[in-house]
Amino acid sequence: MTEIVRTARFVLTIEVAFSLVGVAILTSAAFATFNGSLFLLLLLYTASITAVMGWLVSRWASRKAWVRWGAIAAAVASAGGSLVMVEPGLVLAPRLLLPLVAVIALLTPPAGRWFDR
Repeated sequence: MTEIVRTARFVLTIEVAFSLVGVAILTSAAFATFNGSLFLLLLLYTASITAVMGWLVSRWASRKAWVRWGAIAAAVASAGGSLVMVEPGLVLAPRLLLPLVAVIALLTPPAGRWFDR
């Protein structure tokens, strides 16, 4: 495994870990409020992205092209969700930078060669 692919996998693993913490916080917030429809929507979005990313990281060793493109799509969806939820002064928050680092790493030619077997 090349260093850039190892870096992308590490970044996605860290993002899954952070997302699991976010899911735990959103779950407690949804149950703490009586009108939790917004929290439930955020919980569903975060939980689904987290589940997809975790599943893709677990399939990483297969070296299939769909794993690479799925990870790129999940990271873009995660970054898009972070842009919607981020405060104006926190544009460079880790929850936005981590997916972007993963996308950039996965779009490099060495990553393409590693996943193209």
